[in-house]
Amino acid sequence: MSRNRVKWSITIGALVTCLAATGAIFVLARGGDAPSADRGAKAEVTQQGVSLTFDDISITGSAGVAPAGAVLSADTRYDVPFGKGASMFTGTGKMLHLELTGGAQPAKPLSVRFTVNAPIFTGTSAVVLTNQSDSTETHLIPATFDSDHHTLTAEVDHLSSFWPGFFDFGKLSDSVKRFAGQTTGVTAARPGCAAQSTATSGDGTTVTLDGAVTGAPVWSCVRLENGQAVVTMTPNSPMPWLLHAAPDATLEPPGTVDVSKAVVLVGYDTLIKTKPYTEGLLIPGVPRTYRFPVARLPGVITGKVDSGTYLGMALLFGIEEALAVFNIDLGRLETAADTVRCLGDAIEAAHLATPPSAEAVAALTKAVLSCVSTAATTASRQAPGPLKVVIGILTTGVSLVAAGLQGVVHTVTGTDTFTINLDARVPAADLHHTKLTSIRVPATLCGTNGDFTLRNGSASGIPSRYGPLDAGTTGKVVYGDLDSDGHDEAAIDVYCNYSGGNGVPGQGFVVITGQSGTPTPVGVVTAQQQTPQTYGSGVERLTIFPGRIESTEDWYRPDDAHCCPSGRAHTTWTYNAGKLTPGKPRI
Repeated sequence: MSRNRVKWSITIGALVTCLAATGAIFVLARGGDAPSADRGAKAEVTQQGVSLTFDDISITGSAGVAPAGAVLSADTRYDVPFGKGASMFTGTGKMLHLELTGGAQPAKPLSVRFTVNAPIFTGTSAVVLTNQSDSTETHLIPATFDSDHHTLTAEVDHLSSFWPGFFDFGKLSDSVKRFAGQTTGVTAARPGCAAQSTATSGDGTTVTLDGAVTGAPVWSCVRLENGQAVVTMTPNSPMPWLLHAAPDATLEPPGTVDVSKAVVLVGYDTLIKTKPYTEGLLIPGVPRTYRFPVARLPGVITGKVDSGTYLGMALLFGIEEALAVFNIDLGRLETAADTVRCLGDAIEAAHLATPPSAEAVAALTKAVLSCVSTAATTASRQAPGPLKVVIGILTTGVSLVAAGLQGVVHTVTGTDTFTINLDARVPAADLHHTKLTSIRVPATLCGTNGDFTLRNGSASGIPSRYGPLDAGTTGKVVYGDLDSDGHDEAAIDVYCNYSGGNGVPGQGFVVITGQSGTPTPVGVVTAQQQTPQTYGSGVERLTIFPGRIESTEDWYRPDDAHCCPSGRAHTTWTYNAGKLTPGKPRI
């Protein structure tokens, strides 16, 4: 072997040995009580206070900070930030360790100023990470940054270890995204009824669903109970959805939220139990149920992805975590109805689109911070000074947080709307065996202010353009299959009188169908031949044919007495698209 090769081998071996030793020293230092000091200095406390400057760091305390004669010791060390406080922190220098004689704590805050030589990013906020001597945890202290002199200053009320640095808004965004992502795997099991889109009752009534029924983004089931169509939606999406249903739909209370699946579900649980947000919100893992009167179908349920609630809830948890980093404990805000109600109002006001703009997310973030601040002040859980400062720090970075959150919604939703349609097929009522003395009468029969209902064949005090009217039926009923569906319609003779007087301001036949399963008016047949300045004409009789009704009318000539109309007319009424239309009367 050459001499040069031997020299290189010795040199490399020595270098490896040194590096190994250095690594061992570092591990021992980090694993022990404290790393060894790099530089240190001491200063005696006087009646005027204390002042100490070394290693580009200045520490000052006013008179009374500690007993005169006490000694303030300071040293800088190479140690890595750790603990809860480091989760949203970016350091810019060595650790500073401070002690007073005998481990005493200062009676007044000390001002600590660090010179910062590292590059500073726009939008950052100065903080100091501290590890109190009696704790194994860390938290952040608000600080100020002088950009002209590149100094970072904080007021500290205890002596321990301190790292200068800046609050990391990117890590706050990551925290919010982590909470938002907790619902990604939260889904309810596919219900056994999901493949059945039709329900039939014992009387032959059938309700059918179509649209979003196969798990994208909900599983939908339908059943019939006591004349109601009951639709249950089981979510198959990590997103919350705003629901709307019509007509006359009733939303049942939500089921139990399994908060063990994700911490963020605690907030959702509070939200869906807090009015007015109990209505119309479908959250991950919790089915919701609507009830529709079958007689009012067809109906529809629509869902729209709720980006505001998705981000707002995650922001609430992320901000709560950020406050904890500053050692501010406001309790569980997500379980406080007032805080969640404020959050709900902020979400509604934000009107976030899908996906939302960065500006909209920033506005929502500010609103959530405002809700947190209001809740804390109302509950008096925290001195307003420190909380206000920390809220101010978080507010300065909303644009950075928003930029990190803008794409979150887009990555978890493949669609932003869904529709479920309901239709019903009800066996037609057999009007021959149906009591027809309690029916709805269209306003056009007697010129009333609106439709009215006969109860057991009569009604009284009905508002009309003539004044109050009474109404009744003669009991005359005519049957025939008007719509050619194989089931007869019925025409019922109905009249109106002036209340408490004589005269007939209206008469005719109310045509009823049983197609929907209950007697329902499709129109009225009234006299079409009328001579001015005479008594009112009336329909004497009619016959129902498929697609038309033939009516016979009695009408008055000018000289006819009230008892005895001498005129006869015939009118053909055609039935098309559910509407009766009269032809020209034939005399």
